[in-house]
Amino acid sequence: MAIAVVVYGAGGKMGSEVLNALCRDPELEAVAAVDSRAQDSSLSLPDGSGQIPYSRQLEPVLSQCRPDVLVDFTVRDSTLAAVPVAAQCGVNLVIGTSGLSHEDITEIERLCTSGDVGA
Repeated sequence: MAIAVVVYGAGGKMGSEVLNALCRDPELEAVAAVDSRAQDSSLSLPDGSGQIPYSRQLEPVLSQCRPDVLVDFTVRDSTLAAVPVAAQCGVNLVIGTSGLSHEDITEIERLCTSGDVGA
């Protein structure tokens, strides 16, 4: 069974590269994409194998798709907003966002390991 992945920041350069990589790996499956600039409700996969849900809003996508992993290539503020949502939904995070401070990383680790997502 493939690992289900949602790509957060799918409309950006790195998000597009992540989608390309997911399409080439039989052990991974892109199940949805999120981007603040999403215009359509679906996104064609780069290898032409189909379409996946595409949204501006993370929480509904995570609730609907129930992925194993959220790959985040956005910006600091978007990452910090996504972490508690992913933690609440029990989704593992892979964060490729640059510009996070040591304090940001410490808070991300705390949220992901403590279950205290209301902070």
